[in-house]
Amino acid sequence: MSLTSVKEIGAIHEIVDPWLRIRSYSAAREVGGLYPEGPYTFEADVKVDPAAPLDAEWGSAQAARSVRAHLLSRAADALDALETAGWHLGGGGMQIEITSGADWVPGRPSLHGGIAAKMRFTVDRHRTEAERAMDPEVMADKLLGRLI
Repeated sequence: MSLTSVKEIGAIHEIVDPWLRIRSYSAAREVGGLYPEGPYTFEADVKVDPAAPLDAEWGSAQAARSVRAHLLSRAADALDALETAGWHLGGGGMQIEITSGADWVPGRPSLHGGIAAKMRFTVDRHRTEAERAMDPEVMADKLLGRLI
């Protein structure tokens, strides 16, 4: 992995830290050298805002909907922050999986607990001509094009 890729992955971690806890990442290509291997795919847990008033009427269906909406909003905020920083969704796009436990007891409202959101997304940024020129595949094309 190139130093540029390490820096880019670190920057993405920093950007999304208020909203997401990155669990894993991978580069689309492992070409090495100086060129970044982006786009990058990340798997993350969506963090709950500790200041959010989500404990009201805990155990009700409305509370469960509020928590799910809160988690989806946090995921969207993370993507907005990435876009503002110059990163855009790549070919892998984005997936969000929300899980929760539900206990049903006749005559009592459904209890929803352990609601969590996992997110998978792929991002990349615009590459300058100088960056693209350092890509080993671009260099190989230029060399082979000149030789053929």
